[in-house]
Amino acid sequence: MQFSVIIPAKNEKANLAKNLPQLDPVRTHFTLEVIVADGASTDGSIELAREKADRVEVKTKQERETIAEGRNRGARVATGDILVSMDAGVIVDNPIRFFEV
Repeated sequence: MQFSVIIPAKNEKANLAKNLPQLDPVRTHFTLEVIVADGASTDGSIELAREKADRVEVKTKQERETIAEGRNRGARVATGDILVSMDAGVIVDNPIRFFEV
């Protein structure tokens, strides 16, 4: 079973710097892919996400994108059996327990 964690973000570099590393220990217990659906950030979020996430989907349309649209964009490319949507500012007390089914 594989989890796809989808994180919509726009100019969330500070939050992503805390959020993404918390998922590293989860990889020793579960199969996990991390997808950041970026809304065309200008603060370095894209570069950070490319270092830490498995996949970064950057918005290309000119119109404003809602968080839901970003989540859906990430879900379209996800390959996991279970999709988990997580905002960039979410810090989980016990990430391994969070993913236990």
